[in-house]
Amino acid sequence: MNCQLLKQVRVIDPVSKRDQIADILVIDGYIKTIESEINDYPENTQIINSEGLILGPGLVDLYSHSGEPGFEEREN
Repeated sequence: MNCQLLKQVRVIDPVSKRDQIADILVIDGYIKTIESEINDYPENTQIINSEGLILGPGLVDLYSHSGEPGFEEREN
């Protein structure tokens, strides 16, 4: 079982109108718990200090450009 605990990450989700600082427990690649503070987690959990980081769905750089396929010389 692969477990990570993201401590104090900013969670932004416009669908649920959520914008908060929280702990997030991820087990085997799936978010299991989002709470203001998580103290009960599996023994082998990797704890990641996430202060200053943002977790949100579908963040995309809308200004990016791609020259692929072809036009590789454009380097953008």
